[in-house]
Amino acid sequence: MKTIINILRLSAACAASLLMLASCDTDVESIDINQPSIESQNPELYKQYLGKLKAYKQSAHKIMFAGFDNSNKLPYTQAQHINAVPDSVDYVILSNPEAINEREIKEMNEIREQKGTKSVYVVSFDDIKQQYIDEKADYDAQKAEEAAEFVDFKTYLADSVTSRLSYCNRFGFDGVIMAFKGKETITMTELEKAEYVANATLFLGIAKDWAERNAGKELMLQGKPQFYLDQTIFEHAKYILTPCQDASSAYGVLSVVQKACAEGVPADRFVPVVETMSMDTSDKVTGWWSGNVPASLGAAQVVAAFYPDYTIAGLAVMNINNDYFNSTFVYPRIRTAISLMNTPVKN
Repeated sequence: MKTIINILRLSAACAASLLMLASCDTDVESIDINQPSIESQNPELYKQYLGKLKAYKQSAHKIMFAGFDNSNKLPYTQAQHINAVPDSVDYVILSNPEAINEREIKEMNEIREQKGTKSVYVVSFDDIKQQYIDEKADYDAQKAEEAAEFVDFKTYLADSVTSRLSYCNRFGFDGVIMAFKGKETITMTELEKAEYVANATLFLGIAKDWAERNAGKELMLQGKPQFYLDQTIFEHAKYILTPCQDASSAYGVLSVVQKACAEGVPADRFVPVVETMSMDTSDKVTGWWSGNVPASLGAAQVVAAFYPDYTIAGLAVMNINNDYFNSTFVYPRIRTAISLMNTPVKN
């Protein structure tokens, strides 16, 4: 482990120094310029680097998920290119999986084949429910008296989840993150509980069925696993992402993880989720912890520590595009977070 990471850092530093020549974002127009790169200057060294990079990805290490906004289909900066994310990122979470174009598919294939970086996306129960509420409200406001009733939520949910899951094979994603928040049922009324149980059973049941039929793809979960009713879903989940965007300290992250450590929940695959800082410099809340600590760096230190009762397998940092711009080194905090999580143990 120590040898792999040390070699990786040296190789990455070499690659980054050359990459910086080609990643300046001062030009708005797309101009063809013959920039030197490690690939053209020393193809053999670059080949060795990619081999070591893949070996690192396959070794035991703390995983990095990077949430990436791919809404811009005509990128004018490297920050909008999937293949410009830091090489040591393990998973890229694309925000707009339904609108992938040929360039994005090419970049997804490139980072997978060359660097072992996988591309995934989120299927969110809450997003589907809100979309249903909005569409039903529009339908009810416009329908004539003789019009049929809007489709029931159960049917809408099943169709929506199935449709979203189809993106994985259609566009060549490596896996899916199924986001179901999970709630405590003890305070619910009988009607609320029945609705919650039905929704959870349907949503996670479709996810489990999908995982069983798509052995070559990866399934991850996101939410509060301590409230999941059917714990057999964990047999198929590679990682469990635990939302920690509201945490303002290490204690906040650990509190979320510890609460997730309920009976029946595997304790070896937790991945806290935090935010990158906003591009708005006046925003001192998004992506920040108390004490002026960037959430990504604070959480990385939490992930790096040892815990006897559970394992924090890695970290997910959302909206990493905001971290790209830096006068000396692109993605500085994401790169630092990866290094903090995977600091070689000193013998």
